[in-house]
Amino acid sequence: NSPAVYKLGDGRVVVSPFYAEKRGAAYWQNFISIMKNKYGINVAFVPCFLNYSANAAAFAPFSYGFSNWGNRNPAANASLAGNIADAHAKGKIWMQPVSAQDSRPNQSVYNEANNTENLRKTWDAAIAGADWVQLPTWNDYSEGTQIAPSASVGWGPLDISSYYLTKFKTGTW
Repeated sequence: NSPAVYKLGDGRVVVSPFYAEKRGAAYWQNFISIMKNKYGINVAFVPCFLNYSANAAAFAPFSYGFSNWGNRNPAANASLAGNIADAHAKGKIWMQPVSAQDSRPNQSVYNEANNTENLRKTWDAAIAGADWVQLPTWNDYSEGTQIAPSASVGWGPLDISSYYLTKFKTGTW
């Protein structure tokens, strides 16, 4: 009953687990069943995959929509429209990940974001056809993926996101 829980207009609670394929489709079907039968909670399931194309078909029968964690460089985000079109062809909503960058020196991972190009490209994909947007992640400073203000980056990612969010929500810049 918390107002912090996102619900659809029909009352279903939105559940969007990260790396849903790790547990598998059967696990999540069971979870949805338990939520309904034991707790009386209807779930609108929107899994967030690490590998969308390998898992969408297995999750489609019981999902409201789809998302993926996404890439963190503009070159890898060159064809985001394909996932959106595929989800819509399956009758599902698409939640587009919008991201600034990813740099994890402790894991030897570095993605070149080309300044703000990755952020702008992922917002453009959302505007072009996504139904929802997710911002992974708000404050993961250890991975350099944060959108939250910081001493070194300031408010730049939020300012840019505000501009693109206006277009996403209203259709005009």
